[in-house]
Amino acid sequence: MLSSANSPLIDALHAVREWCEAREAFWTHRSNQAVRLRELRWQLKELLVWLELHDDQEEAASRLDRAVEELREKWWDFERACESAAPRAVEEPRCREAADVLLAAADKLAGVLEELSDEIPDSIWQGYGDV
Repeated sequence: MLSSANSPLIDALHAVREWCEAREAFWTHRSNQAVRLRELRWQLKELLVWLELHDDQEEAASRLDRAVEELREKWWDFERACESAAPRAVEEPRCREAADVLLAAADKLAGVLEELSDEIPDSIWQGYGDV
């Protein structure tokens, strides 16, 4: 159950899911997907910093940090797997496999965001975004 007061986490969760839904763009607009992922990572880093500012949220920040790092690493694996296959990367098995692993990492990140939304008290987010 997603808490509406944990909207920064929910917003990030929706952004991750939206990025995943654009799977076909991985093949046709990889540079756009890279930019969208970079923007998503900045959004997630802001959440991380906010959580780290609260001493009782270190474990939550660590879980989020690990999931974000895994997604970043899987993106680079995907890029390396597909760099020599363009423009026919969609037909290349190693690219498809790397994309599947990348999307699994994004799905894992979405799961972490959903879990944290349920676990983190709404009071943590008071003042978030006001700065």
